[in-house]
Amino acid sequence: MLKNKEPIWTKAFISLFTTNFSIFIIFYGLVSALPLYATDVLSRSDEDAGLLMTIFLVSAIVTRPFSGKILDLIGKRKVLWLTLFLYLICTGLYYLIEPFEGLLVLRFVQGIFFSIATTASGSMAADNIPISRRGAGLGYFTMSTNLAVVIGPLIALTLMQSFSYDVMFLSLTVLLLIGSIAALLIPEGKKVEVT
Repeated sequence: MLKNKEPIWTKAFISLFTTNFSIFIIFYGLVSALPLYATDVLSRSDEDAGLLMTIFLVSAIVTRPFSGKILDLIGKRKVLWLTLFLYLICTGLYYLIEPFEGLLVLRFVQGIFFSIATTASGSMAADNIPISRRGAGLGYFTMSTNLAVVIGPLIALTLMQSFSYDVMFLSLTVLLLIGSIAALLIPEGKKVEVT
């Protein structure tokens, strides 16, 4: 007889899935909308719009190698909560910051928090998946990113076209707030030990 499978969709996993989903909704929503914002509202060139995307990715890539060390030193939950809070503040600042140079600085800083937060959420998800179901669990967790690829731009572009950029920025901030609350609900638990 088959043994009962260990559950993947635990409270911790659902919270992490929701948190990661919200982080990437913001990422992909802004990737699709910010170039239009730069050219339409700020009257910047296409090159400047591309720079807004590039500077975010540069800071995220440069930070990534150090993210694991930060998690080990401070703790995954604390780092996730802190970087989510800072990522949330950055997202809210899009509503307030209009000068292009200010946006460049904001994008660079937000890329740092994005890199660390996604490393923390992925690492915690792996810790909370039963070893016997690690492949399936990580596949489900990755689906949170895949869904955000579609839903993030859909939300951002729809809000931008139907209402305004300000409504879009505020709505993305609220969505990230929901994901941040989900992170606070992650129960403290032991790391799954390798047997």
